[in-house]
Amino acid sequence: MYPVLNVTQCNGEPFEVLAPDSRYVFVSSPEHIKEVETAPEDVLSLYAASQQVLQPQYTMHGFNWYEKPTEGVGFVRALRTLLTNSLPEILPSLGHAVRERFAELHDRHSVVNGVKQSPVARMITKTVVLANVIAIFGKDLEKNEAFMEAALTYTEELVVSAEIVRLVPKMLRPYGATPTSP
Repeated sequence: MYPVLNVTQCNGEPFEVLAPDSRYVFVSSPEHIKEVETAPEDVLSLYAASQQVLQPQYTMHGFNWYEKPTEGVGFVRALRTLLTNSLPEILPSLGHAVRERFAELHDRHSVVNGVKQSPVARMITKTVVLANVIAIFGKDLEKNEAFMEAALTYTEELVVSAEIVRLVPKMLRPYGATPTSP
């Protein structure tokens, strides 16, 4: 079992974060990231992890790519092959865009008692949405305010819905309505 630490205490070693329904193991060193990247699908699955976190069968209009392989093939191909293979080209500009946007969002907030006060959770959500848009759709849509707002709204509703679903007993999940359900 991994020690329960925060990222500043991990010194490049894996660490875990406990949640009510699971435990999440995080890695940060290039060595461990490479190990995760090369892990066989039956040992470590990004799709299984995203299914557990996002609960797509309940939160993404009932879509479950495991049960609908022909409908999910585009998503799986994009996530497994295209996006993964493009990471070396995407990451440098993506990192720059994320740092720039985070600094821009931080600069918008006021100083209180000599300290800049920023809603970090909101800033992180907006930055994650930006990163997703750039990685999946390209830089052009990042400038489209309506698209970015829609992406932010969808992401927020999806995350809230997924958390609600995870707290509901499994036998009741199919009967619950969530903001992103049909």
